[in-house]
Amino acid sequence: MQRYYYLTLIGVLGIVLLSGCGGSGSADIALLTGGKVENIGEAVNSAYDDYAPAVTANGALFFTSRRLNPNRVDYGDDIYRVNHIGTDWEKPQYLSESINTPESQGAISVSPDGRTLYLALCSEPDGFGACDIYVAEWSERGFEWSDARNLNNPEGVDRRLMKQEDDFTQINTTYWESQPAISPDGQTLYFSSDRPGGYGGTDIWMAKKNDNGTWGRPINLGPDVNTKGHERTPSIAFDGKTLYYASDGYPDGESSKAAGGFDIYVTQFRGSRWSRPMNLGYPINSSDDDAFISSTLSGDTLYFASNRDGGYGAFDLYILLDPPILPDAVVIIKGVVTDIETGQPLASTPITVEDKGTGETVAKYQSLESGQYLFTVPAGREYRISAEQRGYIFKSEFFEVPELTTYRQVVKDIALEPIPPVISIPPKTNLTVLFDFDKATLRPESKPELERAIRFILQNPGRKFEISAHTDALGTEEYNLDLSERRAAAIREYLVEHGVPADIIISKGYGESQPIADNNTPQGRQLNRRVELTVIE
Repeated sequence: MQRYYYLTLIGVLGIVLLSGCGGSGSADIALLTGGKVENIGEAVNSAYDDYAPAVTANGALFFTSRRLNPNRVDYGDDIYRVNHIGTDWEKPQYLSESINTPESQGAISVSPDGRTLYLALCSEPDGFGACDIYVAEWSERGFEWSDARNLNNPEGVDRRLMKQEDDFTQINTTYWESQPAISPDGQTLYFSSDRPGGYGGTDIWMAKKNDNGTWGRPINLGPDVNTKGHERTPSIAFDGKTLYYASDGYPDGESSKAAGGFDIYVTQFRGSRWSRPMNLGYPINSSDDDAFISSTLSGDTLYFASNRDGGYGAFDLYILLDPPILPDAVVIIKGVVTDIETGQPLASTPITVEDKGTGETVAKYQSLESGQYLFTVPAGREYRISAEQRGYIFKSEFFEVPELTTYRQVVKDIALEPIPPVISIPPKTNLTVLFDFDKATLRPESKPELERAIRFILQNPGRKFEISAHTDALGTEEYNLDLSERRAAAIREYLVEHGVPADIIISKGYGESQPIADNNTPQGRQLNRRVELTVIE
């Protein structure tokens, strides 16, 4: 196991190695140049180490600092947050003591909405190694951060009382795990570790979140990214494909002239593998240590840390404007989930976004106590967004995001209809299911929506339901009626085959007899071609 200069955040989480650096990475790494570097200024930087920036979708900046503060009797690594107002920075705010402990913590990653924080804590009683990865959530109700939980010891069991045994299916081990980077959808965690099975001193690893909220076995990113040297400080852009990291393992780096120096690299996930890394070059890389990268939503500004000359302290925070390579454009989807009758926000509503063409889930979220939600999705695709809440009829709809060259915000407020104890006006929802053209054959990408319907029906025992199918007015009235009846029957058959009691659900086809829009326009005909699930009793 590597021995580090000192067991604090710049030491084990960051840069300096007692044993020196160096690897023999491949020499055919592309060397980029471009952009403008600026120190973000003394309003944020101090005379001490300031590093590990993490930017939210709305531009709030989290970072780690060794500055002295009233909550400490000595110097240590703590986490701060600061907002950018106009052209000025506010005063950095010390995060709560539930996050900042007497030991060292930092090297954080934050969810796009700024409500979930992944961080490294060192020398904790519930830790497995010198440093472990933890998670904390922001509570709107209490306006405070939860206590940080060890990713594979959430109950906080004191590990000092237990025999230390490694389980390499877990994220945290008796080795060093640190510098987490959470993907925008919250489903993939990147981190740096010196665990066995790597290619050098420290490597970048990744783990996928399981459906039950636990994390799967970590996977090494492989020799396309990792070298015989040290790879550190991974950071994934908002597109979920562009990975920035620091390395001393390539001989072509700007800092290769200085022992122990790190340069910043970028790679992008294309197809089924990571692209050949590119050195971001001058001016972001210097003859000193450059690391800890975080991209803004647009990707045209990178925050990073460096101990180059001319700063206010040892490590300072900098920005690179107009970097030589940009992530793919993304779209922010945000809105508020409310009760359609009262207008009150609905907290903890599960929201899912799926690719319309494949049915693949691309984002999951639970609305906040204010009913708000926010996540990012790639541009140039069609999606289905759905929201489910007990006591309400679920809602789904398709929407399209065109190809973009820069990011965009899309507001999609969701109003859910409650299910009354006694049905007077039957509540209904559109089922976003897809059929083969002019047929009653359900397409595979309809499966997530059908599973939602099954879940909803089974969660409401004692009710009865109707599947109704409708068409536009193209074709004959007789043909449209027959097609709608066959499509409604196909859905009912699927639901019954997958656990819905046959005696609580009926199917009806209405053909073109119940239009909800003008059949003389393509948009109107599209609205009229629909399938509805109605609570009839």
